[in-house]
Amino acid sequence: MSRARDLSKLLTDGISTVIPDNTVNLTKIQNVSTDRLVGRDTAGTGTLEQIQVTGGLEFTDTGSLRTSAFTGDVTKAAGGTALTIAAGAVVTADLADSAVTTAKIADSNVTTAKIASSAVTAAKVDTTGVAVLGTAQQYTRTHNFTATTLTDGTNIAWDLSQNQVAIVTLAGNRALSNPTNQVNGAVYILVVKQDSTGSRTLSFGTTYKFPSGTAPTLSTGANKVDVLTFISDGTNLYGVSSLNY
Repeated sequence: MSRARDLSKLLTDGISTVIPDNTVNLTKIQNVSTDRLVGRDTAGTGTLEQIQVTGGLEFTDTGSLRTSAFTGDVTKAAGGTALTIAAGAVVTADLADSAVTTAKIADSNVTTAKIASSAVTAAKVDTTGVAVLGTAQQYTRTHNFTATTLTDGTNIAWDLSQNQVAIVTLAGNRALSNPTNQVNGAVYILVVKQDSTGSRTLSFGTTYKFPSGTAPTLSTGANKVDVLTFISDGTNLYGVSSLNY
């Protein structure tokens, strides 16, 4: 009779089963397909579902599950999708030779401002057909100078860094000041023209040296042309004249 009462009580009260802690683990979950996550893909609460991962797992910032922030050379905000490369993260040593071409630059224009100091070395430059400093050069085409016109005035200034060929037209009696920025071994040419009146004189600063210490006397006719050719030793200009053109 006691067994009958126990069975009756069990049926009356219902069967209550309590699963002990740590009893269900991953080995107890069976028949999960490849490339699946266990969770819920359906809105609302309910039983676990298999979530299919087809093109890779993608996190967005719209839900509670999201990516963390990236720090370092490449940064990203938590949950964001935009990546930012930190300034200075890419240096010359990270680039293979010839890796950066014009087409890969946003505006297709390489300017001095875009090249870091010492970034360009001889090893990275194709020198085929390029003149190299400190070596002899052979020109197969003319090497032309566009003459610089000097400003006429009581004292005429000549900046030799502007050009190796200069022209000045005298509109009165003038003095040619000592030149600036001369280079040892360089050759300079000065073309002196008389204006339509003529008879203009030109005196020379102490830096100009002529044969026998005597400066040439310029042609005096209207519109006449004299050519003075100088070679520099870095301090003085030694000149010869071709007059009366």
